[in-house]
Amino acid sequence: MIKNLSNEIKKLIAVLSKREQEIIIKRFGLFGKQKETLDSTGKIYNITRERVRQIQDHSVSILANKHILNSNKLNKYFQFINKKIEELGGFAKEETVINNLKQKKENKNYLNFLFILNKDIIFLKETNDFYSRCVLSFKKNDISKIEKAVNMLVSSISLNDIYTHNDLIKNFQNKLKSLFGSEIKIDAVSLKSWMEISKFLNKNIFEEWGLVSSPHTSPKGIKDYAFLVMRRHGSPMHFKEVSEVIEKNFKKKAHIQTVHNELIKDERFVLVGRGLYALKDWGYIPGAVKDVIRAILINSGKISKEELIKRILKERYVKETTIAINLQNRNLFKKFQDGDYGLIS
Repeated sequence: MIKNLSNEIKKLIAVLSKREQEIIIKRFGLFGKQKETLDSTGKIYNITRERVRQIQDHSVSILANKHILNSNKLNKYFQFINKKIEELGGFAKEETVINNLKQKKENKNYLNFLFILNKDIIFLKETNDFYSRCVLSFKKNDISKIEKAVNMLVSSISLNDIYTHNDLIKNFQNKLKSLFGSEIKIDAVSLKSWMEISKFLNKNIFEEWGLVSSPHTSPKGIKDYAFLVMRRHGSPMHFKEVSEVIEKNFKKKAHIQTVHNELIKDERFVLVGRGLYALKDWGYIPGAVKDVIRAILINSGKISKEELIKRILKERYVKETTIAINLQNRNLFKKFQDGDYGLIS
């Protein structure tokens, strides 16, 4: 749909004075030029940043009020953009809109310029909480409620919380209902679009959501990638397999020995067999086999050998002979005459 956009904008701004054209080109980064700030533009022309703003606003006003209506092609662009934003619930992160327009990267600055010229769109600047976002005029009265609901959602999530896409959508729906009323009905695409305006929410490659500061959504090293991989797998994994899955899913180089070293050092992982690791969150007792035996006996007291072995094998992938050797530690464990085991008191 959006083709030869640079040519159309070149025709459009031709009605401006030479300096007005240059300032618009610099401020929006058009025609391959670097995007300049108000300050840097002011220094180029030896004028204040406020004067640059005035010239920019005046130029945009001229183009939007007098010339856009006479361009059928540009109006078709606006209609196309408006439709895409409406499909996103009428309110979306600027980047999300551009991605949904499926345009080449070099068209981004031209699209940003069209957003500013389009009277059907309210353009909201980036804040501490939210990214730059586009709102269709018919949604302007809902902006504050939507943003409040997004912040309520963020506040309800802890650092280590992780949500499936559907679970977070349900959580967000409840927040919106508390503000708009229980009768409100919003499709999943719109809900996702509205959540994405927050700087504090993020999702990983498995479409799992959490806080942007969480290692579950923003992994910062091999150990975090290993944690995501293992939690996704749901059962113990050999460190070689962990390495392979990290490279396959995250396209990151994960040397086998590096992975093994990280698993050993990180308390989130428990060695449960020869090279086999599980997550501590799954309830596995950390430590060597003797530590597992001791923990079981502390909780259960005197126990039969058969029951003790059964419980140990739920914690560790080891041979029964290994268990038997550890039970011979007379400094820690006592064997009673009936064959049961307990701790040395």
